[in-house]
Amino acid sequence: MSPHRKRRTWKRSLLLAGLLLAGLAPAQSRVSLYGGLFRTGQAVDIEVEAPLSTVFTLARIVDPAAMFLATKDPHSPQLPASTGTRTVRTLRLTRGMGHTLRLGKLPSGVYVLRSGGVGTVVLVTGLGMVVKRDRQQALTYTADQNSGQTRAARVWALGGGSTVANRDGLATFEGEAGSGEVYLARFGNDWAVSGANWNSYAAPLVKGYVYTDRPVYRPGQHVEFKAVLRKAGSLAPLAGRPVRVTVFSPFDDQLFRRTLTTNAYGSLSAGLDLPQGAKLGGYRFTVEPVGADAEGQSDIGGTFEVQAYQKPEYSVTLAPSKARAVQGEKVSVHVSARYLFGGNVSGARVNYNVTRAPYYPPGFDTESLPQEQQDDGQDYGSDLVIQDETRLSQNGDLDLTLPLERDAEGRPVSYRIEAEVEDESRHTVSAQTRVIAFPAALNVEASTDNYIYQHRQLHLHGRKPGPGGARYP
Repeated sequence: MSPHRKRRTWKRSLLLAGLLLAGLAPAQSRVSLYGGLFRTGQAVDIEVEAPLSTVFTLARIVDPAAMFLATKDPHSPQLPASTGTRTVRTLRLTRGMGHTLRLGKLPSGVYVLRSGGVGTVVLVTGLGMVVKRDRQQALTYTADQNSGQTRAARVWALGGGSTVANRDGLATFEGEAGSGEVYLARFGNDWAVSGANWNSYAAPLVKGYVYTDRPVYRPGQHVEFKAVLRKAGSLAPLAGRPVRVTVFSPFDDQLFRRTLTTNAYGSLSAGLDLPQGAKLGGYRFTVEPVGADAEGQSDIGGTFEVQAYQKPEYSVTLAPSKARAVQGEKVSVHVSARYLFGGNVSGARVNYNVTRAPYYPPGFDTESLPQEQQDDGQDYGSDLVIQDETRLSQNGDLDLTLPLERDAEGRPVSYRIEAEVEDESRHTVSAQTRVIAFPAALNVEASTDNYIYQHRQLHLHGRKPGPGGARYP
């Protein structure tokens, strides 16, 4: 089956696919079926791989509960010989069908589509079910998929018992969490299947956090840290408990490992000295209560950075004459560098570049863009317009002139101007700014003052590019 058809099938089948896509019998040579979940009223299309003229039989399962409850592995449902079925129709694969059997709209129910010894389950339903799990209890919620109306459905825990949901669609199952639990629900002819998985790390017995006296350090400096631990649920202090604290380098080398004891408030503190040759990058803590039952109790951690940083001695600013302008105009950008103690960064070297990219205003629905544009954000598709090197004046200033070209497609464009200044000590400081260039002098932007409205009039406002951005009702 081609990757494209497989992707379509998986998207449609969602969570239930893991339960329903397995064949009902060992594979038959050259025949493959891909069933799944369909909502009542939706056209049922089944992807197949089979020779031309292969005959398929669609039958309705009279008692789906018996099939699922008799299955040892719910991911490979078996159809016992005693299970009753009613034939709905027989189809023969023709060239015009391609790789799809179009069964049309089917009434709610559980069906089996077979060809010889190969089959797959098809579920058509308007019932939805959500399962939530903790260590001791499972909670199921059943409702109509279209209206959202709750359903007092009969719910089975496969391999366990069954119960009936209340009028709010809720049902509970008591007992220790297992691995790969599956639940089955029925309301009239509508069925739903869902699973639940529980992992101990999802609900740690101990909660807390670690923090340092600073977020970033140089090699050779001293790091002070503190951890606060609480019992999950009650949030009572984890007092008088031995705790193992480990610090790892960016390459997962152990830099620090000690067992400390929490005080009456559930906190602990200590420090460590970074070596002069400490590796640069992110360091991390792990904090684990000591004891036979401590494994998996917590996922408490923290981080700090080690960098060979140097405080800047001067600042750089970029100030465009207009933040919003019209394409075809020219905009000047003033670059200025000043020492923090006062004085100009005279004659410093400047590397600057200008890029342009389509402008998407705040609130624009980026999900409507291609995926690659969503990933790269507002700088997607940026083109280099100018790249040059020069020097600041004796006053530490530089004026750039930026021509705003007209966009061939008539779109607003964002110009990004970035300058990096290097002083005599070869320290660099950079800054950036943006200029939005619109295709016309009047730019229309629509905005609302509420998220939800009753029937009422909406108002649009126009905004003129340039300083002040005058509004026009």
